[in-house]
Amino acid sequence: MDEFSLAELSERLKEIRESKGEMSLRKFCQVYDLNASVWSELERGIKRQLYVTHLANLALKFDVSPTWLMFGRGEKTLSGMNLAGMKLSERNKQ
Repeated sequence: MDEFSLAELSERLKEIRESKGEMSLRKFCQVYDLNASVWSELERGIKRQLYVTHLANLALKFDVSPTWLMFGRGEKTLSGMNLAGMKLSERNKQ
């Protein structure tokens, strides 16, 4: 079983923010309707109370795999994930 690492999650969250372009943390949080102080704590690895539902919501908001977000493995994007033998993009066509 994979171990969850807050430090590694912090790096992945920072990667997500930086992939969205050159904007301050405050502007990023305004654009994506996030709490800036909570996001900052998560990026710095000091947020101690974290719920799986919050991680799942972030994964959906940024189109990343929850497994990648939490553990850093597997497909990074949801659109690349295989769901029941089909890529997500193929399922949406049906």
